[in-house]
Amino acid sequence: MHNFSKNVENFFAQNKILFFALNIAIIITLLKTFQVFAFPEADFSDFFTKNNMKFLFFGKDGEVGGLVLTFVLAISSIAISFVLGSLIGIARWAQIKIFKYPATVYIEIIRATPLIMVIFGSFLQFRYFL
Repeated sequence: MHNFSKNVENFFAQNKILFFALNIAIIITLLKTFQVFAFPEADFSDFFTKNNMKFLFFGKDGEVGGLVLTFVLAISSIAISFVLGSLIGIARWAQIKIFKYPATVYIEIIRATPLIMVIFGSFLQFRYFL
């Protein structure tokens, strides 16, 4: 069985377009199965209209949203985190103690905090900032 899974993995690694097409076919099959059995009155043929695609990519008229907003947030977050991370890393290497010690404390606290704790804390405290 292990040899078979390795062969399948190697085949799809060499034929990435076929792997992509197979995934799309599986997704369409699952959507159609969902439509037939769970929600027969649904009509997914209206999903890929011009207005729906415009909304998914750009959001509502007069607002930034959809895929464009996702890319703007991702690129700005990456840029800001790169700059801040570089500055904090340089401060930790510094010989000046007023830069080195706060940067070291900050890095050790952030690295020692599990991500699930940060997510849970944000979930509980988010309502206080609204």
